[in-house]
Formats: sequence, structure tokens, C-alpha cells
Amino acid sequence: MKKILLASAFAITTGLSGPLMAEVHKGDHHQRYMDHLTEKLELSAEQQEEVRSIHKEQYEKHKALRKESKERMKEVLNAEQQEKFEEMRKEKHKKMKEKHGDKHHESAE
Repeated sequence: MKKILLASAFAITTGLSGPLMAEVHKGDHHQRYMDHLTEKLELSAEQQEEVRSIHKEQYEKHKALRKESKERMKEVLNAEQQEKFEEMRKEKHKKMKEKHGDKHHESAE
């Protein structure tokens, strides 16, 4: 039961993180997002820098959390399950790249 809960929590965390973190990654999408916030919220230059800093910090925290979750999953899964899980991650990454392009997604970690 503990394994199922851990796997479910990991799946939910990684599944929900993609849309949230897409706005944080560098590139055109990030710049459009910042432009949108700047225009709609009438952000000053100082506020823009603070928002960028917040987003970067959250991105780094999320990246570390993903790494920790992956390591913890390795402790729970047997070798066959780990292999299947890695294939599932690669397939998800491939679909995300096809849908959104390379610019928003890191290589499969």
C-alpha cells in the first residue's frame, strides 16, 4: 500500500508540474508570459526582476524535488519496475516534446 501511495504521489506531482513549470523555462514562452504579466499587472522594471527571480527559484526547487522523487522511486521499485517506469517517463517526455516542442522541456532526467 505504501508503494502505491508513493507511486501515486509521484505521478500526480510530475503530472501537474509540467503545465506549471512550462511558464518558468527560458525561451519564447517565458518571455511572452513575462510580457503578459508586465502588461496586465503594469509591473515596474524592479517588479519584473523580482518575478523572474521568484520563477527561477521555484524552477530550481522543483527540479531538485523531481530528482529526489526519482531517487526515492528507485528505492521502492524493483529492477523490472524501474525499467518500465523509465520507459513511461521517456514516452511522456516524447509526447510533451511533440505537443509543445523542445524549448519547454528538459531531456528526460
